This record gives sequence, C-alpha cells and structure tokens, in this order.
Amino acid sequence: MMIPIACHRMRCTPSAARFLATALIAASTLLSACVPALFIGGMGGVAYVANDRRTSDTVLADQRIELAAAGRLGQLGNDIRISTVSFNRQVLLTGQARTPAVRDQAARSVASIEGVRQVFNEVVVFDPLRESGLPDDALMSTQVKARMVGNGVFNPLHVRVNSDRGAVFLMGLVTRAEADSAGRIASTTRDVSRVVRLFEIIPVAPETAPAQKAPE
Repeated sequence: MMIPIACHRMRCTPSAARFLATALIAASTLLSACVPALFIGGMGGVAYVANDRRTSDTVLADQRIELAAAGRLGQLGNDIRISTVSFNRQVLLTGQARTPAVRDQAARSVASIEGVRQVFNEVVVFDPLRESGLPDDALMSTQVKARMVGNGVFNPLHVRVNSDRGAVFLMGLVTRAEADSAGRIASTTRDVSRVVRLFEIIPVAPETAPAQKAPE
C-alpha cells in the first residue's frame, strides 16, 4: 500500500502534523492486518521500518513465519478461520475453530515452524463458524493506534495492535512505562471489551539509552 502525501510549499501546522501522523498510523495498521508482504512501499512503510526495534533478520523471520503459518493453517480446510501475527518470533493466533481439537492442532502446527519461540493461542471455538468481524476489527485497531498518536510516552509505531471481536492484543518491544501507557489507551478506547498485553519488556528504550563511554 502506498499513500502519496505531497507537501509542496505548504506550512506544516500542528493540526496538519497530527493529521499526517494519524494517517501514517492508520496505514501501518491496515498493512499489518493484510497478508505479510516482503516489501512495504510508501511513506507509511518507511516510517514503520525505521522505527522498528526488531533487527532486520528478525523482521524477515517474522514474515517467513507468517507465510509458513498461513500455508499450514490452510491445510486444515473449512474447520478454522484464523489470523496469524508474528512479532519477534512470537506468534499470535486469533479467530475461530470448529472444535477444541482443531484449535489445539492449529497451535501445534504453528509452534513447530522453525524459528517460532512461543504461540499465543487466542482462537475461540464456534460451530458453525460465525461471520468474521474483520471490518470492525480493522476499524478498532485503527482507532486505538490513532489515540496513541501524541501520547507523550512512546512512539506508537513501537506497538503492534490487533483486534478480534472487541478484544485488543498489544505486541512490541517496549519499556514498562510504554506498556502501561499503551494498555491504558487501548482499554479506554470505545467498544474495546478486553485488552491482552503480549509485550516483551525491555529495560530502557534504545533511543533514550545513555551513550556508552568510549574506552580510554
């Protein structure tokens, strides 16, 4: 997805800056809800990659894991409707399965993919499978991300937001303060029924870590 934004001899007012920031967040949210892409084009994609705390090798590994998971889950046929998100080699599964056995089978299949460190299985059991709420889920994720813009505690591009039927799942490499702030924002967003924090806590944000003293 590419969103061309032209600033041609235009004064960047505070309101315009907030609008552009919100647009970038919305673009990154929509990109994360799609099938994983090996190339992300446009201003939003560049901003997302530049602010990613994962190493480039880990980003590629996460993309490979998501592709492999999609292939394996596709073999389960019509018994599931599951979405996968891999962040720092930890995989979140959301959606529906017809039976608990199929739900567990899906988790085992994804866990056996090379490089996967952990699987968070948030799949619910419904028989028959209910209609997906993906449009509402995407809107909810976008609303949460938009509210994170200008929060003053963390860069919203450091937090991965995924939604499923009113539940919001938060992933990322963040400090304790960043995790707490993101959780408060998500929990107070309209129509959010549950917030699940799947963060990996880091002691100090890399961009604010004190510089190392050069050896004498």
